[in-house]
Amino acid sequence: MKNLHSKISTNSWGVDGFNDYINYEYGHLSYIDPYSIYIYAAGNEYESTGNYSVCDPGGSKNVLTIG
Repeated sequence: MKNLHSKISTNSWGVDGFNDYINYEYGHLSYIDPYSIYIYAAGNEYESTGNYSVCDPGGSKNVLTIG
């Protein structure tokens, strides 16, 4: 990290449901700063039908989401 001047941002928060604005913001931040990585917890959303989902911004294509 020191040699490349990289930065890590770990986050354990998310929003309910799909949030296009939040996904765009954190995906864009990751894209424009390749020396930073944004890590998110996958979240604990549960639907009564038995489907599990990832909280946004963990759904953004340019962030790392950990389950």
